[in-house]
Amino acid sequence: MPVQAPAKPFKIYRSSAGSGKTYALTREYLSLALQSPDYFRSILAVTFTNKATQEMKSRIIETLHELASGQPHSMRQALMEATGLEGAALTQRATEVLSSILHNYAHFSVSTIDSFFQRIIRSFAKEIGLRAGFKVELDQQKVLDDLIDRVLAGVGTDKHLTRWLTQFAEEQIDEGKSWDIRRSIRSLAGEIFTESYKQHEKGLQRIAQDEKGLLKVLGQLKDIRLAFENSMEELGRSALQFLEQRGLRIDDFAYGKSGPANYFTHILKENGAYAPGKRVLEVLEDPQKWASKSNKQRDYLISAALEGLSPRLQQAVALYEKEYEHYLTAKEVLRFIYTLGILAHLTAVLSKYREDNDLLLISDAAVFLKDIIGQDQTPFIFEKTGTRYQHFLIDEFQDTSGFQWDNFRPLIENSVASGNLNLVVGDIKQSIYRWRGGDWKLLLKQIEEDIGPQNTQHESLNYNRRSCRTIIDFNNSLFYQAAWELKAVCESKIADTADEMEQTALQFYLHSLAQAYSDVFQIYPDDKSASPCGLVQVNFLQADEEEGAWKQQAQQAMLASVRELQDKGYSARDIALLVRSNREGQELASVLMQAEEEKEPGSPYNYRVISSDSLFVGNAASVGLLLNVLRYLHNPQNAVARTNMAYDYQRYILKPEALDWHQLFLACARGEEALKAYLPPPFLQKQVYLTKLPLYEMVESLIDQFRLNELPGEWGYLQAFQDAVLHYSGEEKGDIDTFLNWWAETGYKRTVQVSDSLDAIRIYTVHTSKGLQFRAVLMPYCQWELNHKPNANNFIWARAHTHPLQELEALPVKYSARLEQTHFREQYYRELIQAYLDNLNLLYVAFTRAEEVLRIWSPLPAIPKGQTMPRADHVNGMLYRLLSGNVQTPEAAGMSEKELIRLQAGWQPEGACYQTGELQPVAQRKKREAESSLPLQHYLNTRWRSRLTVRRRNASLVLATDEKAAARINWSRTLHALLRQIRQPEELERALENIYYEGMINRQELPAVRSQMEALFRHPVAGQWFEPHWEIRTELPLLSTTGYLLRPDRVITSGSEAHAIDFRVEKPSPAHARRVRHYLQLLRRMGFSQVLGWVYYLDSEQALEVGANGQEQLGLGF
Repeated sequence: MPVQAPAKPFKIYRSSAGSGKTYALTREYLSLALQSPDYFRSILAVTFTNKATQEMKSRIIETLHELASGQPHSMRQALMEATGLEGAALTQRATEVLSSILHNYAHFSVSTIDSFFQRIIRSFAKEIGLRAGFKVELDQQKVLDDLIDRVLAGVGTDKHLTRWLTQFAEEQIDEGKSWDIRRSIRSLAGEIFTESYKQHEKGLQRIAQDEKGLLKVLGQLKDIRLAFENSMEELGRSALQFLEQRGLRIDDFAYGKSGPANYFTHILKENGAYAPGKRVLEVLEDPQKWASKSNKQRDYLISAALEGLSPRLQQAVALYEKEYEHYLTAKEVLRFIYTLGILAHLTAVLSKYREDNDLLLISDAAVFLKDIIGQDQTPFIFEKTGTRYQHFLIDEFQDTSGFQWDNFRPLIENSVASGNLNLVVGDIKQSIYRWRGGDWKLLLKQIEEDIGPQNTQHESLNYNRRSCRTIIDFNNSLFYQAAWELKAVCESKIADTADEMEQTALQFYLHSLAQAYSDVFQIYPDDKSASPCGLVQVNFLQADEEEGAWKQQAQQAMLASVRELQDKGYSARDIALLVRSNREGQELASVLMQAEEEKEPGSPYNYRVISSDSLFVGNAASVGLLLNVLRYLHNPQNAVARTNMAYDYQRYILKPEALDWHQLFLACARGEEALKAYLPPPFLQKQVYLTKLPLYEMVESLIDQFRLNELPGEWGYLQAFQDAVLHYSGEEKGDIDTFLNWWAETGYKRTVQVSDSLDAIRIYTVHTSKGLQFRAVLMPYCQWELNHKPNANNFIWARAHTHPLQELEALPVKYSARLEQTHFREQYYRELIQAYLDNLNLLYVAFTRAEEVLRIWSPLPAIPKGQTMPRADHVNGMLYRLLSGNVQTPEAAGMSEKELIRLQAGWQPEGACYQTGELQPVAQRKKREAESSLPLQHYLNTRWRSRLTVRRRNASLVLATDEKAAARINWSRTLHALLRQIRQPEELERALENIYYEGMINRQELPAVRSQMEALFRHPVAGQWFEPHWEIRTELPLLSTTGYLLRPDRVITSGSEAHAIDFRVEKPSPAHARRVRHYLQLLRRMGFSQVLGWVYYLDSEQALEVGANGQEQLGLGF
């Protein structure tokens, strides 16, 4: 039964943390998919990460399986209502849909948004100038490094580029930053991949290429700057000259160097502090304030000031009020105009780089597709991919970028026009990826305007099924009031400098800050409404004068909390530490690892930790050893590599109880010979051979030779490293040198995946924790700025409508408080409000990961002189204000006291601590079956040559209808190849190794061949053929009188005596003897007087003597 078309076919789900959006998405997907067995082909569901994609696919398949199996399911009733299918019919349809998906999995369209766009781009490769097999490059940092190399190669030859880079270097030095220009350019160059740059890219390229026009604008900007500075400098210099002529000094006037007279020193060009202070403005209103009342020269000073200082001060203040905004705008543009030239040059180089390497960057897909859609009819664009979707379901919409929405919008408009259901799910409060292009304003307002209010319906997911009631109540109150608090902070900042028009333009952003949290209030499900449970604790630690002292307190408090939680029944894997940066995570991981190492034997506490650093493949001892071996093989003179190689092998593999490490280091310093005692013999024997192997096979051999497969704790890292080697070998030139360079630049970032069941404390950054949940969340370092960091390279692409900038589409200006007094003020405040929202969202994501326990540690904020509360410009200041009592009242905010808890009720002023709820004992969480894992018993590292034999010569391949005959012939050729290499028995092993590596035999055949050769050497007659007094020639060519070339398997000679020998695997035949007699005739013609022939049958171990006169007899021993 078809689902009835909805009256409003575009649905916007507004979710919150823990509200079950994946459940809602799965329900909506199945409501559509269950219309018919193949209807899933008409549905596209997109999200933003591979992990989320896999989770959604798994949820859909699992739900279908449970429905098809007739199992009870919470979604069954809702699906029956949505589809009109009764119980048995729903079960049957679920079975059909599940079967259809599994048999047509390629049409099961649940993917990331990037992979969907790339699939479409591939169908337009020709139109955008790419070959059909182009590569999608995911590693943009690698591309950046290559681009920077190309750009720096142009220094000195391209005068414009040289000028841009010189100015860039000077600016870096002026700001006290690193002189390493390459590193600085890398930090800046990432801008070319952002949508904010790409929006203006064509216009910016035109600006950069119009050298004449750009130089004209630059000249005008410099004129504005110099005119203001020179005018101010002249006023300051003339005022100081006036004082000198009157015999007066700055200190004679009121307040001395901090008074109004010293303003003339400040406005000199080398100082440039032009803003008049309070005292300067006061003397213009009241000249009596030029001198203090107690000054004996008061009347003279005031008279002199009125004559020579006040007029100049009035001119300076008037000039400041009229021109300073123009001046500072020109100065800021001139400071960073070089970025325009550098980025334009990088963009041009990137275009050539794409063409040379036949690739598409991951960030290019949405841009290219947007350009294509702008040229063609949308249905044709998407039909060309071979798929036409009728329903679009977009998850995590708050992270969707403007370009991505531009590409999806025509599809959804077309679908909505046909009455088909489409939906988006998002939560502005969890928008923490704006730096990657995410635009929360789309979800807030724009998508409804684009699709039309008449087509749009809203649904809220407001039940929190993740957290305990105490945590839900705390977050409801905290974040609702925090949004209003930050809105008030931003309004205060804007009111100080923005004019009325600018304040009106900024109202949307100010309103958005509070509106984003208007739906923060979450409801408890029935099972959580009975009684409060859980714990929230926020501790403010005394910030001593010693920098970082509060962090040491936080570390010790964190360890104590870990012990307390484990005492209450929590496992280590139930606990997560959330941090703001990877560096903070490294600090906490070190603290936990030290605690694990130092704990008493028999201690019940588990401090083991899993962090992003501990999961890096290169941090494993086994991988470190492999990398050092590769460095050594690449350059045996690398003393550091060979020392680390020997040290790691002894320490981690052999683990000797008593080893003189000093002697080891001395041996490594002396060179290769002394080093041999500390390395595995198989490695030393095959060192040269190893360097000739393909990279992956070399690594497998090294694992075997250094016995790394005997380290069970390292298996996951070894496998991940081998995967990295295999991936690299398939993508790039697979030699040691380039691999080591790739590893140093990119490969070192690879991590291993670990089982959720591993009992260890987790450390995540707030960004990586999104979508996860934990029984107990600890934040030892809850401290960061709500605004952008002042030393960060954050650029705004801004536009001014004043001369001479009105002709320029956009300009890069660095985000800083200096912009408050420029023509870019509105753009600055817009970014300021969004930065505050970004950082409030980070705090929301962090606090909503907790199920039962949330513990926070933060430095006690400083309270400014004359104030009763700290500023709300850092997270700790905002939390202190909210928790200790200075909050926006719920009545003013429009929410009743009944809906919010009073945060101040949990405040404990004597300890600067907030607490609500209690920590209660809990039962150990049982391991779910789905989380169970099967541990590896052995690390399989068999080299491919022992599993697969590759015959390298066509002569080794025999085509015959009789398989036994073909096998016998190949066996004969193998033995002949072996005998060809053996003159004495001691050469057997080397010859066996050679034919093994030639692929003529496998490892299983080696014993049989060795046995057959040893029987040959023991034979009383044949054994004599391998004695050293013979001169031995194998397969010696003999030319007959008729022109035929004969090759006896073996000719042994001594003086005038010669023996010709053939080896056979067949049954004896007269033809074998006749052939040997031909050899003897030729040998006699060659001058040998004593000739004798032999045929040796390898299988039967018979030696047949062949005489020149035609008589044959078996050799001795039979």
